[in-house]
Amino acid sequence: MSQLGYIICFGYRSYRAALFHLITHAYSKALLFLGSGSIIHSMEPIIGYLRLRVRH
Repeated sequence: MSQLGYIICFGYRSYRAALFHLITHAYSKALLFLGSGSIIHSMEPIIGYLRLRVRH
């Protein structure tokens, strides 16, 4: 399902639209990964504290 935009764009021979879709998808995916990494990094002191409190 995620590649449907590529198929439709190339099917209509709209290479400019396909390239636009590729670039915007890459930037948005990279932004999501960087954002989630930032949240995980900022929550590390809390998670580290909880790790010390939980006994196995």
